Amino acid sequence: MSFPLEDVTQRFSQWKPFRDERAYVMGKKIGEGDFGETFEAFDKATGQRVVVKSLFPTYGDDDFQHELKALWAIKTGCVDNNVACLIDEVVQGGTRYLVMEYAPGHTLQHFVAAFPTWPQSKQNWVARQLFHAVAYVHSHGLAHGDIKPNNIMFDQQTGELTLIDFGVALLNKDCVCGDPACGCDGGMYTPEFPVTAESADVFGAALTLVEMTTGRYVGQIKSYAKRVTSPPPVPHNQALIDILWPALVAPQGLTAATLEGLIMGLQVS
Repeated sequence: MSFPLEDVTQRFSQWKPFRDERAYVMGKKIGEGDFGETFEAFDKATGQRVVVKSLFPTYGDDDFQHELKALWAIKTGCVDNNVACLIDEVVQGGTRYLVMEYAPGHTLQHFVAAFPTWPQSKQNWVARQLFHAVAYVHSHGLAHGDIKPNNIMFDQQTGELTLIDFGVALLNKDCVCGDPACGCDGGMYTPEFPVTAESADVFGAALTLVEMTTGRYVGQIKSYAKRVTSPPPVPHNQALIDILWPALVAPQGLTAATLEGLIMGLQVS
C-alpha cells in the first residue's frame, strides 16, 4: 500500500502509543550507533522478544519523531517484507523509546567478515530479499537513507534478512541528495554524484551486495566503477555481479523492484 507524503503526516498524527514501560522487561544492550543504543527486551504479556531503541541525549525530540514517523509509514505489511516492524513507543523517566520487532541473527557485516565466500545460491537469496525490502520502503514514498551491511540483519538458520535502523530515513524518496533539505549522507555506501534518495538506496544496496559477493573493500569497488562501466570478472557468481553493476555506474532510473525481478531469475536453492 502506498500513499502520498502529506498523508503520512496526517495519518501519523493519529498514532498513539498503547503500552507503557511496565509492559516490557529490559535485557542486555545489543547495539550502539551514531544516534542511540538498542537493547533486548521482552513483552511481559506475551513473552515476545523485542528490541528497544533509545536516542542519545544529544538528539532531540525532532529526531525521535522523524524515525517514529518513518517506521509508522511502513508499519502495515512490514512483517512480510523483510523490514523491521514498529511495535510500540514507550516513555520511561522522561526518555522515549521505540519498541521494534526483534531480528534474529547477525549483521551482514559480521557474515561478510566471517565467511568471505558464500555459496552463490545464498548470495542470490540475500540479494533478492534486500531489494525486496528496499522496494517495499520505496513503495511507501520513503527512502531508507543508510543502507549498508551493518544495517542488515541475516539469520543463517532461517535464511531470513531484515532491513533495520530508519534513524536517517527520508520521507521523500524523490528528493535530491546534496540538497540541504534532503540529506542522504550514508558515508561510504552513498554515491559521489547527484541522485535522488531512492537511487542512493539502490546504489547502497548494490554496493553492499558487490562487497558481499567479491570480498573487495567498498572503496576499491567505487573506484573501479568510476573508471569502468562494464562489471569486473569475478571467480564466482558473475551473473549476480552483472545485474548489480549498472546500479553502481548509473543508478538513476533503476528501481529496487526491477533489480529484485532480475535476481529472481538466479538460482537460490
